[in-house]
Amino acid sequence: MVGKAKVPGRGSVFVLTHVDLIGAKKDEGLAAIKQLSVDSAQDAGILRYDLLQQGNRPNHLTLVEVWRGTADQEKHEEAAHTRKFREALLPMSGSPYDQRLYQAIN
Repeated sequence: MVGKAKVPGRGSVFVLTHVDLIGAKKDEGLAAIKQLSVDSAQDAGILRYDLLQQGNRPNHLTLVEVWRGTADQEKHEEAAHTRKFREALLPMSGSPYDQRLYQAIN
């Protein structure tokens, strides 16, 4: 990492998820993602949860999550609110759910 940025901790898990919403379902999908972020803020081990919206395509979103460790991230994936979100998102999504997990290398 460069500059003043600090790694949240050794073993932290960084999750980047890209979500494309069908145009007609954008507002409904955005509300579901916002609710997921509220619910996820209560999960053990969450260090950061950001929702980013692409400027020129407001139906394209990126979720940025940082978890204390793999176990916390896996518990989040199994949580009822996460499963509920994924089920609701499926008919609103314009592309496959694209979630990628990373760990800092330094």
